[in-house]
Amino acid sequence: MATVQKILGQASLSANTNTVLYTVPALTETEAILNICNTTNYPTRVNVAITVSGGTLGAKDYLIFEKQIESNDYLKLSDLRLDAGAFVTVRSNRTGVSFNLMGGETA
Repeated sequence: MATVQKILGQASLSANTNTVLYTVPALTETEAILNICNTTNYPTRVNVAITVSGGTLGAKDYLIFEKQIESNDYLKLSDLRLDAGAFVTVRSNRTGVSFNLMGGETA
């Protein structure tokens, strides 16, 4: 089984909108790192959730909920392990926040 390292998802979101950043392909496992960068001059709040295959986004899925990131600062989540069909949902309360998910897919 070969692991392919790559950018899995990138987004700069509209404010207050849940956005699926990445869904693990069928028959694949993924290890990833998520970087969240606040490029604004204002503090912002972010949410990050991982939902299992076939699930719907709910309170149990959140890794981060309403976490404040100061202006021109970042947050890094590492060692994320995802099974086939799982998906990563992100949200911020402002525009100007970038989400970058990088890692390896093993099929």
